[in-house]
Amino acid sequence: MKYFEGYNRTTFAGFWGLVFIATVFSFFAEDGVPLGQSLIGSGLITAVLCGIAYVYIQYFIPLFRKKQWLLIGLATVVLFTISLVAEYIVVNWLYGGILDYYPLWQFILSCLPVNLFLIVVSVLLFLYGKGWMKAVQDKADLRSEKLSTELNLLKAQINPHFLFNTLNNIYYYASTQHPDTPEMIEKLSNILRYIVYDCKAERTLLKREIESLENLFSLYQMKNDEQKSITFEKSNFNSNLQVAPLVLLNLLENAFKHSDALLNEEGFIKVNANVDEEDILHFQISNSVKKSHSKKNQSGIGQNNIRKQLDLIYKDKYDLKTELSEGVFNLNLEIQLDTKDG
Repeated sequence: MKYFEGYNRTTFAGFWGLVFIATVFSFFAEDGVPLGQSLIGSGLITAVLCGIAYVYIQYFIPLFRKKQWLLIGLATVVLFTISLVAEYIVVNWLYGGILDYYPLWQFILSCLPVNLFLIVVSVLLFLYGKGWMKAVQDKADLRSEKLSTELNLLKAQINPHFLFNTLNNIYYYASTQHPDTPEMIEKLSNILRYIVYDCKAERTLLKREIESLENLFSLYQMKNDEQKSITFEKSNFNSNLQVAPLVLLNLLENAFKHSDALLNEEGFIKVNANVDEEDILHFQISNSVKKSHSKKNQSGIGQNNIRKQLDLIYKDKYDLKTELSEGVFNLNLEIQLDTKDG
């Protein structure tokens, strides 16, 4: 039964169901055969023809491919002979021996074309359905592969971008011979471990993404111990909630890249993340921007790729709004999260 799955099985059964109903109608409504006999006779005839069609689909299709014409021809003669004998017995029973008064060749000429037509149509419908389903499946597989490839390319663009900026920060910190440099390297190591091992799947645990945010915050805060306007507030995180990896991490990294918080005493970066009762993540970033960015949108490769990634994964289940006004950039992201079990 490996060929009879899904759409193919439904189409095959539906076709022969219609044949059964039409046969009952022919015997009962048109010829006046009692309903009980019509149902039995129609069931037997339909079962024989349906069985022949099944044999053709299940066993003869490989024979056609191997061009074993003699075997196919002999089997066809045997099968159609069986169908005619079965029909002869049933029809003769239904009509009280009426066929005893008609020549056998006349019965064969009246039944054989109908049998051939029904079996051929049944097989062709099956083959069409199988081909159609294969085309649909191939198209779905191609689309899935394309989305997966595009996501991987986006991540491949984002990760080096994040890594280069972070290494520059560590280089700056190490150049001051600060004693906490090893701790910075450890935090970067934790972030890279998260990227390498946790970000291969389409989803990662939200708490792991948040932990990486905290490590990234520590890296920037350690760079300037006197800067107190870099804050991160979070609340209400279910341990089973999941999010697309690198989304929040790279939005935060993008904010650090464009913010003047480490150079300007009045500069700031404020981040807030919380999840409401409907498992919707609310992620806000507000930061002052460098003067070179004050008259244009703060975007770059990080934010543009994040939006593409959100489009691919969440489609209409997210909302991302950004605004640059009077030297302050505001970002508001909402995502309908799912759970690990879901």
